[in-house]
Amino acid sequence: MELILCVGPLFVLQSEHIQKVLAYVNEVHLMCSILGLDFGKTVSVVHPSLHDKRLEHATSISDNTLEGLENTILKLKTERKVRFQKLKDIVTSLFELWNIMNTTREEKQHFSRVTSIIRVSEAEVVEPGYLSTEVIQQAVSQEVVRLNKLRTSRMKMNNLLV
Repeated sequence: MELILCVGPLFVLQSEHIQKVLAYVNEVHLMCSILGLDFGKTVSVVHPSLHDKRLEHATSISDNTLEGLENTILKLKTERKVRFQKLKDIVTSLFELWNIMNTTREEKQHFSRVTSIIRVSEAEVVEPGYLSTEVIQQAVSQEVVRLNKLRTSRMKMNNLLV
């Protein structure tokens, strides 16, 4: 009976740790998906057992693992905030350039997925890859560069005409 009284709290603690690890791993998975990061590499840095699917390896539920997951989540949230603001700034620049350049609706339509960021909060961004570096660099930054070149070209033409 005494053994049961001693072991009971350990089972409760173990169960709580398992629930926390699962919740944290799910949150890391979601954040990695949104940011376009490799989930396996991200959690393996915390502890290899979090991504190792082989049965002979038990998933670590230690305090160190929980702390590592908490720190990883904080880093991912910070990166999400930075990328969200960067994308929002780029989209704002796009709108300004489009207005200056009288860009057609058809040309803007190509970027509708990305420009929708103006209408949402950071917490509402859950689409996989939405804040990946590829989306930010390839889709939007290239358009800003293209429009800036076009604007410069038009300004030179206007100067020649004057």
